[in-house]
Amino acid sequence: MMLILIVIGYSGLWFFEGYYKFLFILPFYLVGGLYSPIMNSTFNKLIGSKSRATVLSINNLFGRLVFSVLAPMIGFYSDVNGMKTTFLMISIFTIIIGSILWMRFFTGNKKIALELQNLSES
Repeated sequence: MMLILIVIGYSGLWFFEGYYKFLFILPFYLVGGLYSPIMNSTFNKLIGSKSRATVLSINNLFGRLVFSVLAPMIGFYSDVNGMKTTFLMISIFTIIIGSILWMRFFTGNKKIALELQNLSES
């Protein structure tokens, strides 16, 4: 659902003009508000107390690294091609990468669950 909300947000920013764009900023805040509590709760349930802080720190670090790498590239692309085209490209990129990760999650879900269970037992 979070993936769909992000795609709707970027697509709406690309498609609509004027004040309607404000409506499509809301999905980003909704996803941002839901992501941390859901992920932290999931990690707290699945990972033992010995490695929980490490996993949460790595998750946070990965998110910040992705932003640090992508933000300047998005800014440069926006300078060259304009904001409207940038929102379209981000939307397409999000659909592609999100779909790959989504399929990977559902096909590899049993393996991931076993690995998390083994990690929490040790």
